[in-house]
Amino acid sequence: MRAHDEEWLWQRAHHEAATDHRILVPGEPDWPAGATGIALCLWAQGPAPAPQPTTAITIAGSRACTAYGANQATDLARGLSEHGLTVTTDGGYGIAVAALRGALTTGHPPVAVLPSGLDQLHPAGHRGLLTTLATDGLLLSAYPPGAAVVTRNRLAHTRHLLAALTGGTLLVEAAPRSSVLDSARHALDLGRPTLVVPGPVTSIHAAGCLDLLRSDPRVRPVGDATDVLIDLETHQH
Repeated sequence: MRAHDEEWLWQRAHHEAATDHRILVPGEPDWPAGATGIALCLWAQGPAPAPQPTTAITIAGSRACTAYGANQATDLARGLSEHGLTVTTDGGYGIAVAALRGALTTGHPPVAVLPSGLDQLHPAGHRGLLTTLATDGLLLSAYPPGAAVVTRNRLAHTRHLLAALTGGTLLVEAAPRSSVLDSARHALDLGRPTLVVPGPVTSIHAAGCLDLLRSDPRVRPVGDATDVLIDLETHQH
């Protein structure tokens, strides 16, 4: 802020005052415990509470997903939401949006953590869905209003934040060397349950999940919401 003059600062202050966003900071009752040490503050919009590691799960996967992956993400998100878990994604294409749609069919609204300012909804193709979340669920961002250009670093930081905010990460589909695998790796680094949905061994979209299963004994395969709930409960105890 020291790099800007007084006029710019007043313009930003007026812009913030005109929005319906709120700012979460450490120490407040609605601050998400998992964000401590990763974000100095978070911008939020929507009535739902921020995700907490004890009651939330990240669902991640390929943006160019298969019909199988989309169906699995939708069904798993619906089942987990019905059991009281807060489904959390980055709001992107493919698996993430399929999970959001599944959770929205329940009475337990999901959360989208965006790599952009909340007035610059990303991706733009999901504006309608994200606007619904701003009304019925919750949008979160580590970036202030006006932050529109989504960089690789912002995407990577958002994946790290997602893993920290929630009690576990469920990877539905991922190709080998896909950046979405970082979601699972961040969860492993944090000691959180890391779960994958096995896919057809002939599918490139399942190969990344298979590699994780073969390379790290902490990664668990799951087939339905019950498997996920059992693994999360076992880890908490």
